[in-house]
Amino acid sequence: TEALVLNREYIIKSTFRGNLQTNMRGFYRSWYVDSTGRRWMGTTQFQPGHARQAFPCYDEPGFKATFDITMNREESFSPTISNMPIRTTNTLANGRVSE
Repeated sequence: TEALVLNREYIIKSTFRGNLQTNMRGFYRSWYVDSTGRRWMGTTQFQPGHARQAFPCYDEPGFKATFDITMNREESFSPTISNMPIRTTNTLANGRVSE
């Protein structure tokens, strides 16, 4: 309802639910083989134009933005791996792990 003020930082929060892609773009499902067999994982490829396939965003180098993602997984799944530090780890009431 008001005009935005120049040079002021704004925080936008939204909830978004999407599907894992299968085309190796955005947030997609992939797999690898170890001694126990085929293991599935969710991974990302955020080259220009790909991040918007994972969630609504301006996906251009000139519009750099930070974002936080929370992963909820079964406790028995492999640990969450990220190129940034994981800020918090919580065990949920249903036994899943939220990171």
